[in-house]
Amino acid sequence: MKKWFMIVLVIGSAVVTTVAIWALGSLILPVLFVRAANAGLPCEGPPEGFSQTDLVGTWEAGVPEQRDTLILREDGKYRQLVHVQLATRPPVDYESDWQEWWLENQDNGIPYLHLEGMRLCGFNPELSCGQAGGGGHDFCRNTSLKMSGEGILLVLGVPRPIVSWPGSTFAARGISLMLPAGSENSWGYTLKDP
Repeated sequence: MKKWFMIVLVIGSAVVTTVAIWALGSLILPVLFVRAANAGLPCEGPPEGFSQTDLVGTWEAGVPEQRDTLILREDGKYRQLVHVQLATRPPVDYESDWQEWWLENQDNGIPYLHLEGMRLCGFNPELSCGQAGGGGHDFCRNTSLKMSGEGILLVLGVPRPIVSWPGSTFAARGISLMLPAGSENSWGYTLKDP
């Protein structure tokens, strides 16, 4: 009888522990994720105190086989480096001359970064690196965005996470640059070298 009692006690404890963990998880985790979802992601403006000089540095998007690098200088000039090496097509390496960049404020608090002559072939290898600009969709304002002879990036704020996991990082200067290609997850640039 003692043996059965001990087995029931162990199984009962396991069930109670499992239910408690599930209940706690189902109450706390949604609160954390809802808070993160409502923190303005992905359409939050840059942090307070943001200025044009916060954009100066080297920004990268993509992966090693499909990378787009933008080097922004304080004098309003930038250079673009595109490297695409996919198994399905010949490799592409594009390097621009120094070209103009400028910032345009928008009524929703999310500035546009204009990059004269920007190529979108890093984002979409189907496009020729000989073509500047293209079409886009500002997902924050839900509007079409014509990029005639230029590229336009959204300057988005990146809120600090509520919970930081070991190894997680926060975007440098609290901003990221996003190509308005219709999806908030499509092509984002992060600061690599200030």
